[in-house]
Amino acid sequence: MDKYKEKIKFPFKCPVCGKEEFEDFDWLAEEENDDEVEVYKIDTISGEKVRITDPIEIYCVHCSHCGWMYDLKQVVDHDAVGDRNEKTVNELRVEYRQKIKANSKYNFDDDNSKHNPHKCPVCGEYGFKYEDSYDVCPICGWIDDGTDSIPSDNYSEVNAISIVDARKHFIEQRSQDPQYRWDKEQQKKKIKI
Repeated sequence: MDKYKEKIKFPFKCPVCGKEEFEDFDWLAEEENDDEVEVYKIDTISGEKVRITDPIEIYCVHCSHCGWMYDLKQVVDHDAVGDRNEKTVNELRVEYRQKIKANSKYNFDDDNSKHNPHKCPVCGEYGFKYEDSYDVCPICGWIDDGTDSIPSDNYSEVNAISIVDARKHFIEQRSQDPQYRWDKEQQKKKIKI
């Protein structure tokens, strides 16, 4: 993945539908070791690199309009079958156009997500539109991975922390600064890849 980053100008539009803008996902990184690719994420609290052991996490970033899975290889080469998509960008474009022709209001997330609006389980202030949306809470930085549906002391692979510990961190930040909000730009400075 990293070898393609130098060929891409971030942010970029979805190569299939052009409707959603993607940034460089600093929390997702790959390293090649002995012919094996290891995928890492960045802990949103500490900034430490954590190896992803659950391959489903790698596939969570997608275009909400057409469903294209974030794959830098395909941004560079539209005729390539990606690591996350079984079809090329060009094939996916044809499918997407057919869906739009059949339903001009087609939206991948609307058709494939569980409509279950809910508050962020960490700060309780932000409302996620879908269940397990993998959206990032702009208040505390929690990634909505469905961990709120299991006991809150369970570790979230995606967030690299439990809800209990994330809440403690958020409460601590708010006690120091009542106006505290998670800062994406500040988080980027903490990342150590």
